[in-house]
Amino acid sequence: MPEQTVLSIHALSVRFNVGGGFLGRGRKVLRAVEDFSLDVRRGETIGIVGESGCGKSTLARALMGLAPIRSGSVRFFPRDRHFGPAGIELAKATAREWSEIRRRVQIVFQDPFSSLSPKLTVGRIIAEPLEVHGTLPRALLRKRVEELMELVGLSPADRNRYPHEFSGGQRQRIMIARAIALDPEVLIADEAVSALDVSIRLQIIRLLEELKERLGLTLIFISHDLSVVRAISDRVAIMYLGRPVELGDAETIFAGSAHPYTQMLIRATPVPDPDQRMLHEEIRGELPSPIAPPPGCSFHPRCRYADAICTTRMPDLSGHPVGEGHAVRCHHAEAIPALSGERA
Repeated sequence: MPEQTVLSIHALSVRFNVGGGFLGRGRKVLRAVEDFSLDVRRGETIGIVGESGCGKSTLARALMGLAPIRSGSVRFFPRDRHFGPAGIELAKATAREWSEIRRRVQIVFQDPFSSLSPKLTVGRIIAEPLEVHGTLPRALLRKRVEELMELVGLSPADRNRYPHEFSGGQRQRIMIARAIALDPEVLIADEAVSALDVSIRLQIIRLLEELKERLGLTLIFISHDLSVVRAISDRVAIMYLGRPVELGDAETIFAGSAHPYTQMLIRATPVPDPDQRMLHEEIRGELPSPIAPPPGCSFHPRCRYADAICTTRMPDLSGHPVGEGHAVRCHHAEAIPALSGERA
């Protein structure tokens, strides 16, 4: 495993049994994440993009041990080799090992209000992970909480206020302060700015970028908003129905995407330039059900380039490279015209 890898995800699948009556008869399987592979490099920001329902949040929950790994592997390599040179396989980690993993891998969710206890002050909320893990003597907790609040742009004087007294952007700063309290190596932002106004969204993105550089974080940024992902990411993974369908550097993806799904998402993104508005296209079709995915390439019912092979055989991501560090899960990737950089 390369030295720079912090998380190695290989052929990961997360499935849930749904429905069914007595004794489970009629039960169906929801394939939330299927055959997902990705090596996350230390210190990078990787954006994971896709429509709602494509499995992005389930992937995040699986990386935190909050969703069951059905098959495949997720291996974590901490900076100090705490688990040895081979890292640790998350699916086989013990409760004690998970306690250590969660100290080093933290997550910020979409809705800060539902994630914050209304009964606790902001100071108590931020201090809670420090108390649970016992990393600081009680006499130093208040000082550390004040440092964290200043770090995310909040006033330490507000530590005794309650979550409902803060705006949405401030509540997300509280969640970020709580997430970085234990000095994690990896921070997962799961739709962390999607519920915020555009101006506040930009402030939070800048804060995440500043914290990444200052604290040496690796950032996994999950969003359905391509413009936000483009602004913050070093690399981008486009996700469709549980699978990555295109992977590459952010500049490559947005200036020369080669998968029809990525191109459709980019063309559907509103642009402020009047001269380019005419290129705006609506999203074609709807995301299929993960309970009954289509055969072959899962995108073929919505794809303008689909032919017979697309309806019967799932393409491999690694089998269709279109450039160095740029992989596409499409039978016809080499033949599909790359999206114009002007539109991207």
